[in-house]
This record gives sequence, structure tokens and C-alpha cells, in this order.
Amino acid sequence: MLIGAIVGATGVGKTELSIDIAKCLDVEIISMDSRQIYKGMPIGTAQPTQVHRTRVKHHLVGFLEPTERYSVGKYIKAVEEIITANPGKKYLCVGGTGFYLKALQEGMSPLPEINLELRKRLENILKRKGLPFIYRWAQKNDPKGVEGVDTQNTHKIMRVLEVSLQAKQPYSELIKKKEGGWGTFPVLWLDLPREELYKRIEQRACEMIAMGWAEEAMGLAKKYGSQSPGLESLGYREIIANNGEINTEITEKIIRTTRNYAKRQITWFKNQHKTLKKSPKSDFFGKKEEILNFFT
Repeated sequence: MLIGAIVGATGVGKTELSIDIAKCLDVEIISMDSRQIYKGMPIGTAQPTQVHRTRVKHHLVGFLEPTERYSVGKYIKAVEEIITANPGKKYLCVGGTGFYLKALQEGMSPLPEINLELRKRLENILKRKGLPFIYRWAQKNDPKGVEGVDTQNTHKIMRVLEVSLQAKQPYSELIKKKEGGWGTFPVLWLDLPREELYKRIEQRACEMIAMGWAEEAMGLAKKYGSQSPGLESLGYREIIANNGEINTEITEKIIRTTRNYAKRQITWFKNQHKTLKKSPKSDFFGKKEEILNFFT
């Protein structure tokens, strides 16, 4: 049984609070993070530690090779399998990947199966002509499909183009149709004053670097290749592009990129889900009883 979800921007403090809440409610946690799925990336994706996972059982963390891509459809199928395998258990989804949450509640769009021949052709064109060319092509086929999409998000841009060409209709139209889903369930959005969140992001980035993030990134790049899907995660591209050397410029670039990502997450959640409002001086743990009541 899925009792609800805890969401919020990167660095807001979802992990610690969700474990505390999960212990109180006797539930297991299903990660709702599209980066924490990858193996060998515990530092850079801020995966729950072994101590965390000993306290509360976590699902869908660190199970996928960095060379593999993971679709929303695969995520929904995995969640369904976890819940149906143990119908007597209760689960809480935790993470900041908005499109996973949206699919959990609203269901999936009937997108066509991947055409490997078409994908290979598009990948070859991408190598020859570059991402800006692919972006303009996707924009021409489906302007709404790439609206608001990061122009460096290769996977998303390629997917919009691939589906539009294969289905012979815009990706943005297809995704309006939905099948399945769990319907409406309680969603708690953890929010913080912007400056406080930014301080947390900066502090966490520095801590992750001190823990060996650069070594982790370069080791993965050597083992799997720097263009592996997993290494598209925040910070990895910057570290690898600088050959693993950490300096003030790289650190500031990672922090700036992470802040921008957090802004986009906040905008999405603000427009999508109910928030439990908090004053600047309050803390999540001080609201634990209110949060427990929210899910019961």
C-alpha cells in the first residue's frame, strides 16, 4: 500500500526526515530519485547510507549500471512490483523527481516502444551534427515538447524527437493521454527559505567533494566511459571535464548548477502539489506530529 510521498528540492533534507517518519509509521521507503538509482555513485547522488538503509528498508537505490538509461515506465513498473509483492506492507515514496511523482499519481502515457533502428540513426546524427541541431529539429516537430527543457538535456530532447518521428504525432500530445496510476495520495512538499536552502546546497557540495566525489566520478568515467547516462547527473560532468581536479571555479560551478536545478524543482512542486507551509525559523522535525497526521 502506497501511503504517500515526501518531495522537495535537492539538499532540502528529505532523507533524514523521511527515515524518522518511516520509523514512526512502520513503512518502507521507495526512492523517487532518478539519479540515486545508479550503482557506484553514492557520494555524488547523495544516496541514503548503509546506516540509513539499516534503519529503514529502501527500494530502488543503487541498483542500475551507469551505462543504462531508466525510463519513467520502468520506474512505475518497478514500484508496482514492489507493492504487489508485499500487499500487507506500507510504502512511502521519497525524492525530488517530479515526473516520477506525476506518473505515480496520473498514470503513464501510451508512448510507442523504442525503435532501435530509429534511435541509432538519431544518435549518429547527434554525433555528426551536435545537440543544437537535434534541439532545433525537435523544436520544429514539437515546439511544446521541448518548451522549458534544458537545452543540454540530451536524453529528453532526443526522446521528444524520437517519439514524434516514430508516432507521427507530437510527443506533447501523446503525453496528455494517461493510463493507470495510483490516483491522488498525500504529497508533502518540504520547502525552506531560499537562502537557507542555498546554504545547505553549498555545504553539502563541499562535504561531498571532501568525501571523494572527484575520485568517484573519475573512477566511473574510466570504467564506464564519460558519456554514460549515469554520469549526466549533477556535478559529474563538471568534474570529469576538469579531469577530476577540484578548484574554486569548479566548486562554484557545481553549486551554481545545483542551485539552478533546485529552482526548477521548486517551481514544479509549487505548481503541482500542496505544501506544508513553514516559517523561516521552524524546522521539519519540530513539525513531526503534524507530518505524521498528514499521512494517517
